[in-house]
Amino acid sequence: ARVVITNHHLLVSDLRLRAIGGVSLPDTEIIVCDEAHHIEDVATSIFETTVTDYAVPSLLLRRLVREHTTTSKLDELAAQNRAFFDRVLALMDQPTAKLEGVWEEGKRLGQSVRNLAESLARLNPYGDDPDMEEENTRFGLAVQAIRRASESILEVSKSNRDGEVVRYAEQARQRHVNLVLHATPISAAKPLGEHLFAKNTVICTSATLATGGTFDLFKARCGLTGQPKPPIELIGDPVFDFSKQALIYLPQLRTFDWQNRDAYFESVAQEIYRLLEVSRGRTFCLFTSWSGMQYVADKLRDRLPWPVLAQGELPRSELLRLFKETPHCVLFGTRSFWEGVDVPGDALSLVSIDKLPFPSPRDPLHEARTERIEEEGGNAFVEYTLPLMILALKQGFGRLIRTKTD
Repeated sequence: ARVVITNHHLLVSDLRLRAIGGVSLPDTEIIVCDEAHHIEDVATSIFETTVTDYAVPSLLLRRLVREHTTTSKLDELAAQNRAFFDRVLALMDQPTAKLEGVWEEGKRLGQSVRNLAESLARLNPYGDDPDMEEENTRFGLAVQAIRRASESILEVSKSNRDGEVVRYAEQARQRHVNLVLHATPISAAKPLGEHLFAKNTVICTSATLATGGTFDLFKARCGLTGQPKPPIELIGDPVFDFSKQALIYLPQLRTFDWQNRDAYFESVAQEIYRLLEVSRGRTFCLFTSWSGMQYVADKLRDRLPWPVLAQGELPRSELLRLFKETPHCVLFGTRSFWEGVDVPGDALSLVSIDKLPFPSPRDPLHEARTERIEEEGGNAFVEYTLPLMILALKQGFGRLIRTKTD
C-alpha cells in the first residue's frame, strides 16, 4: 500500500490545496496522522483570514511599491489604514471583541488597496526585459501580496459570511502590530469531511482523542459524523499504572472569580509553595492564563531556594534544556507547556495545574461555536466545552508520567 505518515500541520495544509483544486501530497492509499487531536484547530487556522494594522504599512514601505506609486497615494492609503484600525480599537473594551455588521472604513481601505494592486499590475514597469527578470519577479510578488491584503481586509469588513465565520478583533503585543482582525470558520467539519476523510483512508492517533470513552467530540468536530461508512474505533489499554505511579491531590482553594482573580492566585501561590517544599522543586507549574502564571511566578520567585524558570524569559526549547539539566528546577508555563514536552524520570516529579482548563468564555470563536450548538438543539457545555476541558487536562497531566518506571 502507498502510505503517508504525516503530522497534522502538513496534512491540513494539503487539505487546503485540495479544497481549492490542487494536490500536494502524492496519491495514497493510507494516511497516518499522529497528534490528531489538533486537526480541527489547525484546519481552522489554515482556513482563517487574518489581517493586522501593520499589513498595509509594511507593503507601502517596499521599495518597488514606493518607486511606482505617488506620495499622495501612499499617504492616502496610510491614512485610510489608520482610520479603520483606530475605529476598531476605540470600540474595544476587552482584549478581544466581536466584529459585527459591515465596516465601511474597512471596505474603503480594502478597495483602495485592491486598486493599488491593479494599477501596479497594469504598469508592469520591467516588461519582458531579460536583464530585469529578477526585479520583475519581485515586483510580481509585491503585487500578489497587495492583492492578498486587499482580500483579507474586505473579508474581515463584510458581513456576508457571518453564518460561516466569526469575525473578531484581538489586541496584540508584537513589534509594529497593535491589532489583529480575524475571520475564522465556526466549523472545520465540512472541509475536513469532504476533502480528507471522504476521499482517503486515514488513521488518526493521539493519546487524547477520546473523551468519556467515546470519540463523539472528534467525529462531530472533524466531519466524521454522517459519513457513508462509519469509522473503525479503538481505545487502547493504558500503558501506565497510574494508581501505583502517581498521586493526585486536590486542595481546597477559594472559588475562582474573574472580578477577584488576584485573591484566587494568591491562594494558588500559597498552595504551590507548600507543595514545592515537599517535592524539593522538580516541578512544572502549569497555568491556564498568562496573567495567572506571572502573578504566581512573581510571588514565589524570591521565596524559593530552587532555580526558577518562567515562560517568556527564554525560548521554549532553551527553558526545557535548562530544566532537564538543572537539579530541583521549577518551571512556570502556560498552554505551550501542557503538551509536547517530555521529561522522564525524577527531574519532573510534580505537575501543578492552577484550575480546570475550560476554554475562555470570552473567546469569540468559542462563543460562536457554543451558540451554534445551542441553536441546533444541542447542549454546548456537555457536547463541546466539557470534553475540550477534559482533553486539555489529560494533556497537562500527561507531562508527569512518561515511562513505566516514573
